[in-house]
Amino acid sequence: MYYPNDPAPTSTADQQVASDTYTAESVVGWWIPQLSSNTDSASAMAKFWSLQGMAGHYTDVFMVSSNDYTSFRYSGYYVTLIPRTFSTAAGANAWCNSEGFAIGNCFAKRLSHTDGPDGNTVERG
Repeated sequence: MYYPNDPAPTSTADQQVASDTYTAESVVGWWIPQLSSNTDSASAMAKFWSLQGMAGHYTDVFMVSSNDYTSFRYSGYYVTLIPRTFSTAAGANAWCNSEGFAIGNCFAKRLSHTDGPDGNTVERG
């Protein structure tokens, strides 16, 4: 959700994905927290900006396109993640818990260019 006091979004989700490529590639193969996914560019950017505006805690969130990674089950999504790297899914999910995210709003994801979606997403339960 976009809040009126947040900085106004100035780019499209595709521009954000392009801008965040280096960060995304630096975490390939690690377990990281996934914070949101949207098919609509405007909704994706609103969520991205709201995460950045949460008391300044998540200024390093980044966005990828699910089209660019084989570890996503569905294409056409803009996915917001945070570059907190963990060697296990349990570590990423523990981070989600410690930050107070609701179960469906944060879970462990591993980006890959070669592995399929099975085994690369671990939801909290």
